[in-house]
Amino acid sequence: MLKLIKSPNPFLQKKLSDFDFNNPLINPRDLEEQMIQLMVEENGRGLAASQVGIDARAFVIKTEYLEGVTTPFALFNPILVGADQELIQDYEGCLSFPIYFYLLKELKMWLYNFLTEIIKSI
Repeated sequence: MLKLIKSPNPFLQKKLSDFDFNNPLINPRDLEEQMIQLMVEENGRGLAASQVGIDARAFVIKTEYLEGVTTPFALFNPILVGADQELIQDYEGCLSFPIYFYLLKELKMWLYNFLTEIIKSI
């Protein structure tokens, strides 16, 4: 089972490698399932692979802002391709830096191009 890494662990600052579907460190479905379980147990809204000690560009998110998507899911090797211009104000925190919470204005929806075994792009 995965364990949450908390600051000041230097792994949290590491530039991560692409997730290699041809030679994965861990099965992507298992990684997604375990990261979602940990995120939910820790009452998070997102969790990056670096936060569980995995050197891969991957993260899981809850989907409260994605219309028609009701369950958390993983994104692998995301690339920012655009963003909605509507701003929302919300509190933001990080499971690896648990004492910090900020009130932020951020774009409502970031659009990602990502690879998974099921979804090829948004």
